[in-house]
Amino acid sequence: MTPKSRDRRDEPALYDVVAEALPACRGAIDRWRRVGGARRDKLNLHGRIEPVTAADEQVQDLLIGALRAAWPDVTVVAEEHATELPAEIVADCVVVDPIDGTTSLLAGTPDYAIAVCRVRRGRSNEAVVDFPAYHLTLTATAATGLRAHGDLARLPMYGSDVVLCSPAQVPAATQWARRVGGVRTAAVATASVKMALVATGRAQTAVYLPGGQGAAVWDYAAAALLVAATGGIVRDSVGRDLTRNLPGWIDGWTAIGAAGQRAPSAPREA
Repeated sequence: MTPKSRDRRDEPALYDVVAEALPACRGAIDRWRRVGGARRDKLNLHGRIEPVTAADEQVQDLLIGALRAAWPDVTVVAEEHATELPAEIVADCVVVDPIDGTTSLLAGTPDYAIAVCRVRRGRSNEAVVDFPAYHLTLTATAATGLRAHGDLARLPMYGSDVVLCSPAQVPAATQWARRVGGVRTAAVATASVKMALVATGRAQTAVYLPGGQGAAVWDYAAAALLVAATGGIVRDSVGRDLTRNLPGWIDGWTAIGAAGQRAPSAPREA
């Protein structure tokens, strides 16, 4: 039986594949935090300068090794290997962000994550998002919902009137919140952490406003499925559901948890 004709039920789950590599991934991050190591600045695919550490590259290599051992014929779309933003994601692939939030890691704050998403038929199908600083892994599938491997109480809690935003967008988000009325903002770095807080009910709404740096597919693919798995929704700035559409780059997004479906959405593109 060829790989293409193999019954999908014979394939391992994404979490089973990634879980074997996660201890080594966390170890690489922990070593970098304790003793430091190589780092460099790169011009990212958004045209901005951002840091890359040896831990980013080690985690990515560990994940790609595990993924290719399980699925040798499946394309891996990984941030640190990408040379251009894909206009569209291939229908069958795995999307990897080895460390979403390298800047947070460098600053010694906990808002960073390892994010992996299995894409089938052009849609997010399975997600694994690991939060080393919180000793927590969240997994989700389109069929079985969200599962937590660890204690959710370790995550911070925000009130229902709080909208999470990126630190760089606090001034713009605060102005938007004033226009909306009845909400206030809190700065939380990285899309994976913001969306995970929404997915787990630790926050109700998170936004990334249009006009910023934008987000690549590895920034949002896994975490958006966490939100959808609990009945919430993540839409981009033109209204696309980001678990059903996986554009290579988006200008902005809004994540709303299941309990907050009437929460205000971020402004859309003109």
